[in-house]
Amino acid sequence: MQTVLLMMIVFILIILILTKPYLGVVFTLASLPVVDLLPPISYLSSVIVLIGIVTFGGFLFQKMKTRGESVFNFGSIHFVGLLFVVWLAVSNSDAAWLGFNRNYFLTFAQLLVLIWLTGELMDSPEKQHVFMWLFALVSAVAAIISIQQGNIGDTISASARAIGLAGNPNSTGRYLVVAMVFFSYLSTATDKRLLRLLAIGGVVVTFLGVFFTLSRTSILLLIVAIGLQSVFSTRRKFSVSLIFTYIVAALIMWLLSDQIINILKTIIPSILQGADTVGVRYKLWQAAWRMWLDHMPQGVGVGMYTSYLRYYAVGLAPHYFNENAHNTYLQALAETGIIGFIFYLLLPVLSLRNYLQSGKMNNVKIVSLRNVWLIVFVVVLFGEVTANGLYDKLLWFLFGISIYFRNQFFVTLPGKKYTSTIKSKYGASV
Repeated sequence: MQTVLLMMIVFILIILILTKPYLGVVFTLASLPVVDLLPPISYLSSVIVLIGIVTFGGFLFQKMKTRGESVFNFGSIHFVGLLFVVWLAVSNSDAAWLGFNRNYFLTFAQLLVLIWLTGELMDSPEKQHVFMWLFALVSAVAAIISIQQGNIGDTISASARAIGLAGNPNSTGRYLVVAMVFFSYLSTATDKRLLRLLAIGGVVVTFLGVFFTLSRTSILLLIVAIGLQSVFSTRRKFSVSLIFTYIVAALIMWLLSDQIINILKTIIPSILQGADTVGVRYKLWQAAWRMWLDHMPQGVGVGMYTSYLRYYAVGLAPHYFNENAHNTYLQALAETGIIGFIFYLLLPVLSLRNYLQSGKMNNVKIVSLRNVWLIVFVVVLFGEVTANGLYDKLLWFLFGISIYFRNQFFVTLPGKKYTSTIKSKYGASV
């Protein structure tokens, strides 16, 4: 019965994706907060690979029915991403093609396709709202489970950290912060009272869930997200209602666990003093730097940080030798060298330019939508300081979303002629 039910669900998903290919991107990203629930698929590493294949096929079929539209619109982000993938393949080919637990070349090629499909398919506010709702609601379920799993004590070591459904507390915490930002935006973007109340409830639940993961990075990201929301808020009513919601969530948090204040007090000192696991991360970062100094041009090879760690980890206990760098940027530097690092760093730089550029538009709806994506983008970039996110789908998805705002910016320029996808959708003269 379980197998039959699974087959029915997969069949329904395939039909939906073939009908509306953008849902394939939505389902792929919305699965991240509950990745532990995904069933294994024979001959494939994950059901997500199957969804990706169907999405790609549905997109090509959709393009075949629409005459006059280019299948592939090449931009600076696509070009830099391609250079990065090619560099991985030629600089350390054995590591890229014969990785210990995956083919990294194919992994990053799929991420490049994700950028392309996101830029092509997530081409309207309505589609992006569908993504936000699904991602946020799935994360809310993960938050409820985290609240049940976790137990906050006087210190982090004396507490039971909630793992959630994303595989580890840190990933779960980050996704909950992103979901909270989405819920905050959706509470103002909808005119339906029931949906607005659902979104406000989602803000509270995901806010609480972050603390039960006891991820210090996620708690700091939560504070950053709330601050950015205040900065980018375009409506006073929005700011007041949002502040009130956070106060309610904080009061509930205090009632559930008065020890949370003690936990918060330890975050900054542990960062400054390098206490407990923070000190371990500092040693992992130093090891990554030493690796790069010995392999400056090409790095040690993608996915090879762990294999080299024992030779560069000064003062690190042997049971940590299987760890990654816990810093996406330093891991990119150590594994891909200075050339690969430049290519990789250009992706968020170009994406940030796209987000900031679209802020000059006069369309309040688009700018408001841009603001929420910009907040999420900044939160994710900060989160990569303590994450292993070199092939994080959410980050690469955000690279692709930035392309939508670049297109929207160019379509509003007076006296310009735009010859990409925008030409076929809006006309040559814009």
